[in-house]
Amino acid sequence: MLNLNIKIMMRDKVIVDYDKVQDALEYFQEFRMEELKQDDAYYIKHMIRYIEFLEFKIDIKNKALGL
Repeated sequence: MLNLNIKIMMRDKVIVDYDKVQDALEYFQEFRMEELKQDDAYYIKHMIRYIEFLEFKIDIKNKALGL
């Protein structure tokens, strides 16, 4: 796993810690999905896919900007 240690700040307050988000995604994907109700797992899987899609879009935009 890539450790980016990215924190998104707003007025000197951390609002998103990328490492914690990645840890949470891995936690659900690797451990918790079997323990959840079927409908809960269904929706969480789709939220995870959406987050991955957003990460993909950010990567494309960063490459286009040369970042």
